[in-house]
Amino acid sequence: MWSSRARQRLAGQVGRIRHWRVRLGSYESCELRPATWFVDPPYLDKGRYYRCHAVDHAAIGAWCRELPGSVIVCEQAGASWLPFVELASIKSTCGRSAEVVYLSSGAPRGQMELCL
Repeated sequence: MWSSRARQRLAGQVGRIRHWRVRLGSYESCELRPATWFVDPPYLDKGRYYRCHAVDHAAIGAWCRELPGSVIVCEQAGASWLPFVELASIKSTCGRSAEVVYLSSGAPRGQMELCL
C-alpha cells in the first residue's frame, strides 16, 4: 500500500495541501468556522470492525448539516443518516466498495478542515 511510488506521489502533492489542518479527536471538539469540511467517520456498517466504533451517526449528520462552508461526507451505500448520493464502486482490500457522498451547497472557503 505504501509503496515507493505512492510515497513519491504524495510527496509531490505536499505543496497543494500544506495549508490543511488535521486534528485527531472528537468532531464535537472542532472549532466551527467557515471552511471546506471533509468528514469521514467510521462507516455505519463496516465501521463495526474499527477499535473505536461507537459512533452516533445521527448526531454526526446533524452536526454536518450545521457546518459553515462546504461539506463533504463519505459513507458506504445503504447509509441513510444523511441524504447520500452514489459516488463510485471502488476496489478495496475486501473486494469492491459502493461509496456514497453527501455534499453541502456552501461556498468553498480557503481553509480545509479534516476531522478524523
